[in-house]
Parts: sequence; C-alpha cells; structure tokens
Amino acid sequence: MRIQRRATRSGFTLIEVVTSLAIMTVLLLGLSGAFVISAHAIPTPTSMGVVDQQIDDALNQLRIDMQGAYVIDHNSDASKVELKLKMTDTGVDGCPGDIVYTYTLSTDIFTRKVDTMTAVQLVTSCDSFSVAFTQVDNVISSIRVLMTVQDSLQRFYEMHAVLPFKPELL
Repeated sequence: MRIQRRATRSGFTLIEVVTSLAIMTVLLLGLSGAFVISAHAIPTPTSMGVVDQQIDDALNQLRIDMQGAYVIDHNSDASKVELKLKMTDTGVDGCPGDIVYTYTLSTDIFTRKVDTMTAVQLVTSCDSFSVAFTQVDNVISSIRVLMTVQDSLQRFYEMHAVLPFKPELL
C-alpha cells in the first residue's frame, strides 16, 4: 500500500513576495505624498515666527532712532499715529535728519520714512499702536510703545526706551 502525502505550503513564493512589495511601495508613496502636501497646508510656528522677527526688528529700529532724536513730534488722531523725529547730527555722511514713523489705522500698516525717501512698510498687519512718554517740563526721559499684531505668535509687543538726549516734545 502506498501512502500519498499531501503537498503543504508553509511560505510564499518569490513572485508573491515581489508583487506584494511592489503594491505596498505604491501605497506608501501615495500616503507619504498626501502627508507632505497636508503638512505644507498648515502654517508652522517657524513661518509665523518670521512676522515676530520683523516686528522685533521694527521696534528695535524705533528704539535706536528714538535714542538718537533731539526733538520728537507726536501727532495722534482717529486715523493715524505719527512720530516725527529730528535726529542729532553725528557728522557722518548719510546720517538721517528727519525720520517719520506712521501707523495708519485704516490699512493697519506701520511705516518708517527717512528724510525725502519713500516710506518703508515695517509691519503690515498691525492692529493697534500706542505711544506714552515720561516727561518733565516738556523734555522726554523715556518712551513706552505698545503694539498688537494678530498675525504673529506673540500678538502683544511692548518696548521701553530711555532717551539719553532728553528730546523736546512738540
């Protein structure tokens, strides 16, 4: 009597393994492509941090200019806040004589204009801007600036500056 054995498979053939790997590769590439596209659609703290850096740079420039001013003219009304600075002459060629900072409420733009040059936009989504002076007998000893920018991470910015030249307030 002859006993017949049944053939049993305990693994996959090479063709089955290669085919399944190819299918898995295509599926994983599709999923990774979708993940990369969706990751770029969400704003990251790094990209929003660029706005914060621009605001810090603008406020630092304002602080430096304020510390070099000998006269500050502050005008504020319902449509804009304007700071006109008469700069101390350092004797260096190209040193600015007048610098004007303007916050326009209708456009939410904070600009800086040096002498007769065109104004440069420093912050384009500024929601509020206010200036307060510490003064004695019409002479300023320090300044405080508050700025709100909703498109930034920090949103609220505050700058203090002690003014060494003790400029006159007009």
